[in-house]
Amino acid sequence: FRSITRGLNNTLSEPFFHAGAEFFLRLSETEDAAHKVTSYREILLGAFNGWDSTLGHEGGPTFALGYTQMVNPSFTYAGTYLLGKEGDGVQGLLNLNAAWTVHDSLNLGVNLDLGHGNDAETQDPTLWFGLGLYQQFAPVSWFNLAAREEVFTDRDGARTSTEQTLLSAALAANFLIRHEDVPGTFGLGAEIRHDESVGREEGDASPFLSGSDPTNGNTTFTLRASWRYPSE
Repeated sequence: FRSITRGLNNTLSEPFFHAGAEFFLRLSETEDAAHKVTSYREILLGAFNGWDSTLGHEGGPTFALGYTQMVNPSFTYAGTYLLGKEGDGVQGLLNLNAAWTVHDSLNLGVNLDLGHGNDAETQDPTLWFGLGLYQQFAPVSWFNLAAREEVFTDRDGARTSTEQTLLSAALAANFLIRHEDVPGTFGLGAEIRHDESVGREEGDASPFLSGSDPTNGNTTFTLRASWRYPSE
């Protein structure tokens, strides 16, 4: 699900990592007669430079502990807990997700985030929550539709500077172009997305603008092109 990286949870709920390392320990694994993995259990250990650090160092590492299980080739779930220093406080995030291949042409996904931290000025505890649903339908090899629905609640304004709930829905159409004489796969796509802010207190600034006027919602339309090599 490429659209996950453009969603609310990935943008607002989960931290940016400046640099770090992840280590995976495969606890068990099964294969079919063709030596293709059909199930596994895996542990993740990670350490990263700060929390929300895009430049420089924020004063302490972020650690990650996770578990992933592929129950069968159609269903996989995972959970990861991150804990790290941000400013003068500590922030943590529990990230849960699952992916289900219902059919060769239909994939479903769900993501749940539960975050906690401390206010930068008062050091009071803060909480935020995120939920995302993802669907991808590919009736033919050269075309797919991808949908995304998300809700993000910033209960204490820790992640968006405003106590609010953000709602988002997006629908994308993607075309894949392959030719035997050209390596890789070219992609062309279009996405329409609507975001809405609700639950703000009177007087709080709106996160969106319509021209120069504040507004509670925002609709965007995006065109994109890509090239992937190798194709698979």
